[in-house]
Amino acid sequence: MLSRLETFEELLPLFLMFGVLLALLAIFQRKLGGINAGRAYGRLDDLPFRIPGASVLDRFDRTTSEFTIFAVAVAVVPLTLLVSYLAYLYLSGKNAKLMDMVYLTCLLVGFLLYGTHKLRRLDAKKKRLQRVYTGLQMVAQEINGLMSSGYQVYHDFPSGRFHIDHIIVGPNGVFTIQSRIPSCFDGAVERRHFVIKAMGKELRAAKTTDAISIRTTAIHAAWLANWLLTAAGEAVRVQPLLTLPGFTIDAVDTADVIMADPARIVGVVRTTCVNPLTPETIQRLCAEIEIKYRREVSPKSDLLPNSEKMRV
Repeated sequence: MLSRLETFEELLPLFLMFGVLLALLAIFQRKLGGINAGRAYGRLDDLPFRIPGASVLDRFDRTTSEFTIFAVAVAVVPLTLLVSYLAYLYLSGKNAKLMDMVYLTCLLVGFLLYGTHKLRRLDAKKKRLQRVYTGLQMVAQEINGLMSSGYQVYHDFPSGRFHIDHIIVGPNGVFTIQSRIPSCFDGAVERRHFVIKAMGKELRAAKTTDAISIRTTAIHAAWLANWLLTAAGEAVRVQPLLTLPGFTIDAVDTADVIMADPARIVGVVRTTCVNPLTPETIQRLCAEIEIKYRREVSPKSDLLPNSEKMRV
């Protein structure tokens, strides 16, 4: 019995350290769960239309909150473990043992390595999302000028599975614009290789290849065309455009996906006749797009007119 008691006393520092660590990790995990659920910061969820890059801004805010939580954890957890062990030694009147110090050192070093690695990754993600958001704002400023020429422009259109960065509806037809900086090109930004070459359905910068952006841009356009056919009963062709803000695209336009720098998009839209639309058709398509926006905000909103409530 005495032997078991001595064994328990020897293991008590280890139990104490692990207990404190698990309790702190549980608190931080709960905070992270709140961030993922969108409860970490206030958002204007009642706005009927989304600002350019709203979904990217949400991800940036969540990443920033997650970075803050991990930074606090890296600062607080090692200090708490150390204070807990010193408090145990003081209250028990015992001297520090070699194995206890080994356990404590392993915990502190392991947590610090994990925490600093996580912070580096989150910091890199923050910088990339910030570049993407800035690029979306740049494209939005360019294409918003089309609204004075009879075009309607929508940003961050929700599909349920993804968001279409920009939609343009006008006399020349319907256009979708994907304005992103693929994560695989982060290294190209650091090496200042700002020229992107399009080779078939791939984008290349230096030795990096992106086979996703062109295909995703075409998928977004195809989804919108199918959705407009279902929602408005209009079989319209949707022209996909791809732009990479901050890069120069060295490519020849194709019938499937047009690749253009942000400053060139307005000219492309005005000179490309995809599917001529009458003012009545434009109005009908835009009405369905706006209903979709409001449905995503609140399916039971009392702000919608009765006619729109019935259509929802």
